[in-house]
Amino acid sequence: MGHVAPVTMASTCPICGRVKEDIPGPCVCGYISSAPGAAPAAALGPRGLLLDLAVMILAITASCLVVWAIARVASEFDLKFLFLLVIVPWVGAVASLLRRYCYPNTAVWRSGSVSPFDPIPAPLGRKLYVTLLGAVHIVLGMLFAFVILSRTWHVARFGAPRTSLVHDVLHPWTVPPLYQAPPMPPPGQAQASPPTPIPWWLFPGLGALLSLVTLAWCGTLETNTRRNQAGSTPRVYRPDLSWARVAAVLALLLFWLPVIGLVAGVVAYGLNRCSPTWTYRASLFGFALAGLVHAALAVMIGLEVLNG
Repeated sequence: MGHVAPVTMASTCPICGRVKEDIPGPCVCGYISSAPGAAPAAALGPRGLLLDLAVMILAITASCLVVWAIARVASEFDLKFLFLLVIVPWVGAVASLLRRYCYPNTAVWRSGSVSPFDPIPAPLGRKLYVTLLGAVHIVLGMLFAFVILSRTWHVARFGAPRTSLVHDVLHPWTVPPLYQAPPMPPPGQAQASPPTPIPWWLFPGLGALLSLVTLAWCGTLETNTRRNQAGSTPRVYRPDLSWARVAAVLALLLFWLPVIGLVAGVVAYGLNRCSPTWTYRASLFGFALAGLVHAALAVMIGLEVLNG
């Protein structure tokens, strides 16, 4: 009988796109294939870029709508809360991108270590791609938040602005400034100083600094992995977070936020509607509270329109 040669399968390198045989060893470009059974990283290309940009636009649009809705009913806005409205969706988008392109087998929310199925360090080009896309996301989100707040409050005080939203986003230095109120003085004392104007570049500048968190995130994952691998004790993997439980807790914590609280309640109820544990009651209670808050807001907005 003749000798039968072993069958090899061709695979595509996710970095350079070359087709290589399924044999041990790195690709020509230096990429080290993951262990058998590992989920492959998404390929970089025009199709993936379009999908990433679409997700980014949806996240920025959602943040802008929430900022606009709150500015319509509130004459003051705490900067820390404003930044959270933009940063929280950005963190979710960056985590999704890291899972797609850098660590497809790792729960990146748990920053303890990288899965053994994923090579470390992750390819630098992919980490830079996620960082750059995340920087565009957070900078634009902060800039839109500044412009929308200024325009909305300008309409309430002085009437419709003369310029369009697109013009103001492209020329943010021409937008009326926002002001930071000083701390409240003790009772019986006069106001110490007038409100401080906030420069327009503070918002996108802070976003640009936060974009470096992506590289720090990757560095933490990979450093912890090397430390665990170098230790003498075996590494113990804890189970991933239950998103149903997280959603139930968020529904209780965020029910008072316009739009965000309602979305959190709907998501929590959808994930826990068949749960026999406490998460069903918590998500139902959070959903009900969010509904009451939004009903009250609808009544307030309706009365304001009728009185106006």
